[in-house]
Amino acid sequence: MLRKTVVLAGLVVLLAGCSSGAVGSASGSSAPKPSPTSSHSPKPKPPDLSQFLPTDEALAPTGFALDDEVRSVINAVYPKKLMAACGRKTLEAWDQAEVEGNSAGFFKLGAGPDPGLTSEVVDERMGRYDGMTGAQVITKLKTALACGTFTDSAVDFRIDGAFDAPTLPGVDSQYGFCATQTDDDESHRCVLLLSHGDRVESLQSVEFDNGNLPAGTAKEAVRSTLPMFAAAFTKDR
Repeated sequence: MLRKTVVLAGLVVLLAGCSSGAVGSASGSSAPKPSPTSSHSPKPKPPDLSQFLPTDEALAPTGFALDDEVRSVINAVYPKKLMAACGRKTLEAWDQAEVEGNSAGFFKLGAGPDPGLTSEVVDERMGRYDGMTGAQVITKLKTALACGTFTDSAVDFRIDGAFDAPTLPGVDSQYGFCATQTDDDESHRCVLLLSHGDRVESLQSVEFDNGNLPAGTAKEAVRSTLPMFAAAFTKDR
């Protein structure tokens, strides 16, 4: 039996200052002068991005749970890109502005005589940006995707059309679309981008049309888990 998989297919400056000096005492000896209090307070370190992911308990009603450990995406494998619009491999301005990122997978065991062949996987990516808001990142990426194609994990896709989902409280902006793999008309992907403050989250789904799962399962998986992802993503702390 062929396997049908759904994949939901989503950064810190520390400043301190001090000075010191010396003055003479009445007896002629010198003593160190107390350092004045700096007028600049150190910026607090931003919270780890993993805290903006839903817990297994929150996702329990949907059947999804964290499949493996949360991974950093700023490394050689994931070079600071949510996706490569038009196949461009160079870092765009918003890619360069990303200063922290992670990636996580969420697994839902399927039903039937062979659950492993009907499992669903939610692929989540999140980034924090310096110098631009998450909403600006989504706007720039949406403009870049006007070419109608993108590359993700070395696989090329052509965009078929918009993917609509409810806009939930705390989400500043969002953009969704579905696409088809350019060399496989039976492989489809839906992407939903969310922004809040200086963060962007990407939820991606991949659907292989091999009969193991009903058509449209990818979209439904995004929509069913979106309230939990959005609630965790839009927390300020």
